[in-house]
Amino acid sequence: MMNRSLRVSLTLLLIALSLSPALAVGTTLGWGIFQHERVHVVDLERQITNQAAEQMTTYIGGAEAELHTLIQNPALRSVDPATREIALSSTIFYRGTFDELAILDQAGVERTHVSRIGAVAPDNLLNHRADAIFTEPMRLGKPYYAGFENSKLNGEPLLWMAVPTLDLQSSSPNGVLLAKVRLRQVFDQITSLHFGPNSTVMLIDAEGRLIAHPDMANFANTTPPPAAAAGLATGLTGEPVIQVRHSVSIGNLNLSIAAEQLLDAADANMRQSLATAAILLVCIVGIAAAFALIAVNRIVRPIIVLAAATKRISAGDTSGQVALTRRDELGALQHDFNQMVENLRAQHAAISERTEELQTSLDRQRDLLETVAQLSSPLLPVWDGVVVLPIVGHVDAQRGAALTSALIEGVAHRRARVAILDVTGLATMNDEVVGILLRAAQAIELLGTHAMLAGVSAAFAQRIVANPVDLSTLESYRDLQSAIERAITRMNG
Repeated sequence: MMNRSLRVSLTLLLIALSLSPALAVGTTLGWGIFQHERVHVVDLERQITNQAAEQMTTYIGGAEAELHTLIQNPALRSVDPATREIALSSTIFYRGTFDELAILDQAGVERTHVSRIGAVAPDNLLNHRADAIFTEPMRLGKPYYAGFENSKLNGEPLLWMAVPTLDLQSSSPNGVLLAKVRLRQVFDQITSLHFGPNSTVMLIDAEGRLIAHPDMANFANTTPPPAAAAGLATGLTGEPVIQVRHSVSIGNLNLSIAAEQLLDAADANMRQSLATAAILLVCIVGIAAAFALIAVNRIVRPIIVLAAATKRISAGDTSGQVALTRRDELGALQHDFNQMVENLRAQHAAISERTEELQTSLDRQRDLLETVAQLSSPLLPVWDGVVVLPIVGHVDAQRGAALTSALIEGVAHRRARVAILDVTGLATMNDEVVGILLRAAQAIELLGTHAMLAGVSAAFAQRIVANPVDLSTLESYRDLQSAIERAITRMNG
C-alpha cells in the first residue's frame, strides 16, 4: 500500500510539474492565438478597405479624367447645339461612365443637357446660377462633388461632379461641365470584395447614410451605427462584429468604407486554432503522464525490491541479495543494502558460532554443577546403620532442598537408623538454615531414622535458642566424634 501510495504521489507530482509549464504554455499560446486571429482579421479588413478606397479613388479619378478630356473636345465650344449634343451623347453611350452630362455657361445656365434617355429640350434647360454645383467650381477653379443620388430610371447610384471649363486665353473658368457619374460598377466591385464567411464591405457618405451594401435592397433605409475603433463594433443587424472603417477624401467628397465580419465567423478560425492547441496540450499531458509513469517505475521498482528483501531479512532470511540495476543514488542504495546483508550474514554466523560455544560452555557448567551438587551433599556411612551428612559452605533454599533430597534418598537407600547432620563447616547460620535443618530432620524421622546434630558452635547455639522453632527434639553434639560415639552406642544398646 505504501509503495502504491508512493507511486501515485510521485506520478501526480511529476504530472503536475510537467502540466504546470504545459498549462502556462497553453494559456500563453491560447491568448496569442486569440490576439493573432483578432489582429489578423483587423489587418485583413484594413487591406480590404484600402483596396476598396483605391478602387473608388481610381474610378472617380478616371471619371474626372474623362471629363477633362471631354472639355478639350472642340465640339463643346461649337455654337451649334446639335454638335454639342452629339459630343455629349457619344460620351454617354460609348464610354458608359456617365448617366447625364450638361454644359453650363458663365452665367450658370444650361446650354446643352443630354441623358441616357435623350437630349433635354431647350425649354427645359435649367439655370444653376445659385447652385453649389456651379458656384463652387467657378470659385475654386477645380472639380466639385455635389453628393450622391439614385437614378430615377433604374435606381442606380449616381455622383454629381462639376468640372470648370477654362477660357483658352485667360485660363479662368468660363463655364462648368456638369456630370452624373454612374457608380454601380465600382460599388458592385467594392461590395463584392470577400475576405471570409459573413463578411461585408459597405460605403457610408459624409452624413452617415448607407450608400452601398451587398444587400442594399434590405438596408436601403438603414443608418449604420456610429463608427468605432478598429475591433469590436455593432453591425447593421445589431450583432457584434469586427469592423474597420477607412475614410476616403476625393476633393471635397468625403465618405467611409467599412469592412466588417460577424464576431462568430471571425472567431471560427480562432476556435479551430484553440481546439488544435487544446489537442496538442492533451497530447503533451499524455506524453508527460507516460514519461512520469516510466520515471516513477524506474524510481519505485528498486524501492519495492528493496522493501521485499528487507521483509525477508526481518523474517530471518539473509541468503538473498538485490540486483544492481542502477548507477545513481538508488544504485548506491542497492550496493549498501547488499553490503548490509553480507554484514548481517557474517554477524548471524558469528552469533550462531558464539551461541554454540556458549551452549557447550553451559553444558559443561551444568555437568560441573551436578558434580559439585553431588560432592556438596555426600552421605557418608560411618557404622552399620549410621550415616553422616557433612554440610559445608553456604546453604540457601535451593541447596537446602538438594540436601534434604539427598539425605532422604541416602537414608532410604542405606536403611540407616541414625543420621548425623554435621554443621561444623556451615558458613552462615540464620533462621532459614535452621528451618532447613529442622525440616530435613523431620523428613527422615518420618522414615524411622533418628536425626542427630553435630558440630554445634556457640553462635549456632545462640541462633537455635533465639529461633522460635522448637529444636528440643533434635539431639545436638559439640563435634562429630561425640555424635558418632553416641550413635554407635545407640545402635549397640
